[in-house]
Amino acid sequence: MKKIYTTIVVIFVMALGLLVPSLSQSAPTMVTSRAALAGNDFIDWGDFGPAFTIVPSPSDINSDAGNVTTVSNPSNDFERRDQGFGWNGNFAPGDKLLFTDSTPGPMVIEFDVPVLGAGAQIQGDFNGAFTATLEAYDESNTLIASFSLIGNSTGAADNSAIFLGIRETTPIIKRIEYNVDNVTQDFAINQLDLVAPAADLQELVNKKGKFTFYYSPKTLVNVDSASLVFNLLKEPGTIFPLPCNKDVKVTIDVNTPSGILQLFTQTVRAGSAQTCGSKYRFTSGARGINDLVFEPVPDPGRVYGYLLINKTNFLSSIRASLTPAQYLAFIRAIDSYTLTVQINGDTALGDASLIKGTLTEHKQELIVAP
Repeated sequence: MKKIYTTIVVIFVMALGLLVPSLSQSAPTMVTSRAALAGNDFIDWGDFGPAFTIVPSPSDINSDAGNVTTVSNPSNDFERRDQGFGWNGNFAPGDKLLFTDSTPGPMVIEFDVPVLGAGAQIQGDFNGAFTATLEAYDESNTLIASFSLIGNSTGAADNSAIFLGIRETTPIIKRIEYNVDNVTQDFAINQLDLVAPAADLQELVNKKGKFTFYYSPKTLVNVDSASLVFNLLKEPGTIFPLPCNKDVKVTIDVNTPSGILQLFTQTVRAGSAQTCGSKYRFTSGARGINDLVFEPVPDPGRVYGYLLINKTNFLSSIRASLTPAQYLAFIRAIDSYTLTVQINGDTALGDASLIKGTLTEHKQELIVAP
């Protein structure tokens, strides 16, 4: 980095307020702080490698949620720098940066999945005042908005680098472009925060599980159970919003000698989850669902799910109409099931085959086929 001194300069920020609305009736807003953007996803430039790594233009990088993002520089390749190691500016110490490598750019950042918002701190390479510009485009290459902000480059390493971002009301931002001083000065940005769209559930995949059916001459009731592990599939680059304040309906249907029958259904009402931070968890000691979990995992295309049903009565009307031997044969003939999860009207379902587990006179187990 050139001409950045350690003298602390009082920073000033002034919005130039240039807004170019698109034809798509969007409502873009300039965002000047990371907190105000309220991102739910991000791109860590450190994924390109340590400081001084050359990053060819173009290069792909994944966001934390799996949004494949292409960065390009029509002037040159990029180079990785860190605040305090190759960049003596006013980002926070240790910030991982993407640098236009002594060229003015612009820095072009294109998302595979359009986002609702994006923003980063930015600093020009030369000490003193500079004007940063952010342009955003939709999938049809229509300019959504252009925002400019004045900042001041210092060597204070105090996290005072200006933040420049955009927020939309719908996920239409396909590409953003940063430049400094009307594409005449090289610059760097730190972590790019994103506002990713909410995931539409695409599919449910049953992974493993067990159904347990009881029968006794004493007519045992409310003793059947099921334990199921499943994945909800979503498009990478989208965020699965935990259903903290939404109804969750779970339904299980089984393929029996009498056709498709509903084995179980229950709705967990909005606000009932005991845990809803990094994961959703509803627990209960009553009949029906005793444990229901949704948890995002490092694989950006899926969400882990777990369901425990206890103290219930599966196929009670069938059991009441059959002899013990007939009921045993009926349960053994069940060969598959469908698990359906509905969250506020969004539905995912998946089928799985069943094989026989423990089979005794009074206890029948069916296990998800491996």
